[in-house]
Amino acid sequence: MKEKTIKKETGAIWVVADQFDRKINPVTLQLLGRARKLANGLRKKVACLILGSDLDNLINPLFWAGA
Repeated sequence: MKEKTIKKETGAIWVVADQFDRKINPVTLQLLGRARKLANGLRKKVACLILGSDLDNLINPLFWAGA
């Protein structure tokens, strides 16, 4: 009889960042903070998706919020 193995899920918790005119909506930072707490409990990573151009200055605030 073959032994079955169960693979652990390895996915991340994703947050889609809301930005307009190169300004992050504050709710995005709140969601990242909540996602970080959840991810810590589940031993997962947090990932953040932000769409737009010339958004380099938004990376650090997203990172420090939990991404």
